[in-house]
Amino acid sequence: MTIIETQNLDFAFSKGDLVLEGLNLKVEQGSIYGFLGPNGSGKTTTIRLLLGLLPNSKDNIKLFGHNFKNDRINILSKTGSLIEQPSLYEHLSGFDNLEITRRIRNANKNSIDKALELVDLKTASGKKVKEYSLGMKQRLGLAIALLSEPELLILDEPVNGLDPNGIIEIRELLLKLNKENGITIFLSSHLLSEIEKIVTHLGVLSKGKLVFQGQYNDLKELQNKSATIHIETSDNQKASEIISAKFQAPSLLNSHLMVHYQDKEQIAAICKLLVETNIDIYKMQLQNNDLENIFLEITKN
Repeated sequence: MTIIETQNLDFAFSKGDLVLEGLNLKVEQGSIYGFLGPNGSGKTTTIRLLLGLLPNSKDNIKLFGHNFKNDRINILSKTGSLIEQPSLYEHLSGFDNLEITRRIRNANKNSIDKALELVDLKTASGKKVKEYSLGMKQRLGLAIALLSEPELLILDEPVNGLDPNGIIEIRELLLKLNKENGITIFLSSHLLSEIEKIVTHLGVLSKGKLVFQGQYNDLKELQNKSATIHIETSDNQKASEIISAKFQAPSLLNSHLMVHYQDKEQIAAICKLLVETNIDIYKMQLQNNDLENIFLEITKN
């Protein structure tokens, strides 16, 4: 089942100045969907549209298979959200913050204990929020989002500003919510290095346009396709001619050759060719483009 779907979603704050253009999101049930893009690419605007916090005149947003405009209350009752930093009453305890939201949402009384247990804040629930660390505040914000036992969590930059320990806490919590509670998670970020540790699917936004969408493994495939083999030999010119006879012609870069990587068998074959023609191999190194560089390349182009 598709939990979130948009069809050619456009949005502009002023006429002729599109923030989003032709956005076609598809988020599958049970997935952790990382919504990536540089700052200012339109991620928060998209999230606000999905939650009905910005006006959308067209019927091109569906959640849980239902049109948002026609079934808004039912959709939002199954959705929890956290946009950037949570809005909390710092002079009140964590428990009291949850109680206020519980009453507004008319949730069950035992939902507070469940939410506190999920985010591991039960022992700190009596403390005033101003005494909480940033990571604890973020977890309390998630507890508020979980009060109605949602099927979908929409999170905007949930690890923004957190220290490494706080980031790990949120990461482990999101994985737990997804695997043990079956919650579909849609989270935005500009930090691929963090997002890649938990997502199953990715969408990359650049200047309001979706430039990549697919499973995380699809991005790993792009990474493999961009990998190169760097070779330094006793005679690079001759080595280049020999390699060109069987593989794509290498590029000659200063003191070494660069060949586009295909598979490990290709490396073995190149070694064998060079050894058989009495060319000494001084260095042969596989250079993998890291995923962050792939992300930068996608958004740049």
